[in-house]
Amino acid sequence: MELENLLNRWEKKLSSKLSHHGEECCSLARSWFLALDRSLRPGDEAMPVWIRQRYEWGPSPWPLFWCEAVRADRLDCGALAALAREALASRRALVFPRQLVQRFDRGAIAQWKEVWRKAGCPIDWIAEEYVYHEACAVLQGGDLKIFDPTDNVIISPERDGYGGLVAIRLEGVGALNGWVPAKVGLLDAWNHSRGLHHLSYQSGT
Repeated sequence: MELENLLNRWEKKLSSKLSHHGEECCSLARSWFLALDRSLRPGDEAMPVWIRQRYEWGPSPWPLFWCEAVRADRLDCGALAALAREALASRRALVFPRQLVQRFDRGAIAQWKEVWRKAGCPIDWIAEEYVYHEACAVLQGGDLKIFDPTDNVIISPERDGYGGLVAIRLEGVGALNGWVPAKVGLLDAWNHSRGLHHLSYQSGT
C-alpha cells in the first residue's frame, strides 16, 4: 500500500478517548486514577511513566470505559495515551493528542497481528509495515515535547530504523490537522506552539 493512500485511510481516525457510563463506577475510577497519579509523580513537570509500569501494552476493546480501563491488566496505545493526557492535564500541563505513523519490520507486525487476532480486537491500526500510534504533545515552558506513554520516552523527529517516524499529526489544530512528514510535523507544531494554548486538552471532557 502506498503511503499516501494509507494516510488518506487514517485521515479521519480520531485519537482515543475513554468513555464514561455517567454513573459512580466511572467517576470513582477516574478519581482513583488521578489520586494515584498525584501520589506517584515526583513533580508536576514529570511525565506519568507509572502508567506504563502498571499496565502492560496489548489489545483493548473499544469503546473502553473508565471503570474498565483502570481494572485492566493491559491497555493499547490509545488507552495509554488517553490516561496520560488526563494525568498531564491534571498537572495543568498543556497537552494535545498526537497521532503518529511508524514503520516496523514484518516480523514484529506479524506477531502483533496474531496477539490482536486472538484477543478478538480490530487490527485496523496496522497496514503492511506501517502502524498507527498515539502519543501526547506536551507544552512545558515553551518547549514542545512528544511523550510516548507506550514506550515511556520522549520521541525525536529524527527517530529512524525500527519504529521510525513516517508521519505525524496534531489532531484538531488548524493547519496541523492533516498528516505531514514526521520531521516537518514536529517543526510545524513547534512553530505554532505558542498559539495553541486555548486548544489544549481539557481533563475530564
